[in-house]
Amino acid sequence: MKNEDFPIRRILFHPEIISIDLVKIAQEMTEDQFDEFLTQYDKAIQIAMKNPYLPNTRLMYQLQDWSRIDFFSMKKPPRKFTRDDRFIYRYDADFYDFFKLAVGLRNAKGKQGDSIYYTARIRLEESPDHWEEENDG
Repeated sequence: MKNEDFPIRRILFHPEIISIDLVKIAQEMTEDQFDEFLTQYDKAIQIAMKNPYLPNTRLMYQLQDWSRIDFFSMKKPPRKFTRDDRFIYRYDADFYDFFKLAVGLRNAKGKQGDSIYYTARIRLEESPDHWEEENDG
């Protein structure tokens, strides 16, 4: 991705974002709903990559140095519908790396296993160096 303000050399992702997060989301949706979700998720990633330091996205406590972006799982949500999904990421300005950590329901106060923040924190504790690089082709 070409971005003069926030250049990105590598995109790294935690493998559980695919093997757990996206699988869980797909199991709770129809195929059409999941396709629409993937489109919205990709848009959220692009927004985060264009400006990783958007206002009110920085996280605190155990997820300090990480950010989040909330997004709709559908293209045209009903009126008064709140953003229902959350993507957790980090941009390393020293090495120009963009890290994708977790995606899931926007449920900050859910039961221990339901919160995307809990999932992200546990993921970092259990496998802090387990990252795979995305390929462009």
